[in-house]
Amino acid sequence: MSTSNRTNNYEQHKIIFADRNSITPNENDLYIKQLWIDIYNENLNEGAVQSNGTILWDCPCLGTQAIGPCSSQFRAAFSCYQNSNKEPKGSECMIEFMKMQNCFIQYPKLYNNNNNNNHSNKINEKEIEIKSNMTQMNHPEARRQRMNEARKTKE
Repeated sequence: MSTSNRTNNYEQHKIIFADRNSITPNENDLYIKQLWIDIYNENLNEGAVQSNGTILWDCPCLGTQAIGPCSSQFRAAFSCYQNSNKEPKGSECMIEFMKMQNCFIQYPKLYNNNNNNNHSNKINEKEIEIKSNMTQMNHPEARRQRMNEARKTKE
C-alpha cells in the first residue's frame, strides 16, 4: 500500500491526500476479512428483546418511545407485554397500554397524534379498568373459556 506524502497543516487540522488504492484494503488480507466479520457480528442486533428476555431500551427499533415524557408508561406497557404469560398475550396489560396512550395524547407533537381535543380523550383509571375488563370478557378466548365452564357446571 502506497500513501501520498502530500500533507497540509492548517492550524488544528491536518489534511492528508490519498489515492483510492492507498486506502482500500486488499481483498485477500485475512486479517481485514476477519475484522469486517467481527464488526458485522458486533452490530448484528437481535431486536428490542434478546434471546434471554432482556429488553434493549436503546434499540433503534424502538425509536424515541423509550425516552421522553412518556417513556415510563411505554416501558411499563412493553415490559408487561413481553413478560405476559396469559392468553391472549398481553391481555393483562390493557391498563398500562391505556396509560401510555393517554400520555401520547398529551404530547401530540412528539407522538404524531393528530387529535387536537386532548381533554375529551383523557380517560380516568376507573374507565380504563372497566374497558380493560370488557375487552378481556369479549375476547374470543375468554368467551370460549366461559362456555366450557358453563358446560362443566351443567354436567
